[in-house]
Amino acid sequence: MATFLLWKKMYNPQTGPINAALSPVVSSIQSLFQWLPPVAGPILALAAVFFGLIALGFLHRKLGRAWLDPEAGRGALLALGLLSLFPVVMGFRWMQDTWLAPLWLVGTVVSVGWFIVRPMRQKPFRPVSAGFGLMRLVLPLSGAVVAALLLGGLSMVAWRLPLMAASGGWHRRIGWPIITGPNPQS
Repeated sequence: MATFLLWKKMYNPQTGPINAALSPVVSSIQSLFQWLPPVAGPILALAAVFFGLIALGFLHRKLGRAWLDPEAGRGALLALGLLSLFPVVMGFRWMQDTWLAPLWLVGTVVSVGWFIVRPMRQKPFRPVSAGFGLMRLVLPLSGAVVAALLLGGLSMVAWRLPLMAASGGWHRRIGWPIITGPNPQS
């Protein structure tokens, strides 16, 4: 209970020290996005989606190479391939009301098809057990998943930020109503 109360006081939108410390940074970001044309948001969002797909593409390429160079078995590739779809599903949920969602899905399907499915149709250099190499590929998987999640979320922030910045004071209207209670300025 004490942690909840501390959390509530620290993140209070009006008097919380964390919001007070972040206010100058957020104000400068707001002024930057007010200065940029409205089309800058979708362009930045498209760049974030592109770099997120590149991160997933590097992972898928590594998984495909692991199959051909017998560094991973079929079971390990299946498990890691399924886990790599987590940022795709989450990104699609975040982007579902924009035209970035189909781009995110199509880019992932192309990456999986080209870098994983195509190599798995070939016979590996030597057969290995199904779970072989799973742990060796967990670190690249986690790095690519974190990068794709960050860039997918950042794309939605970039998509919506110019409109919020143009309306002014957006950083004071965004709050955590479950933690801090209702925001009186909204």
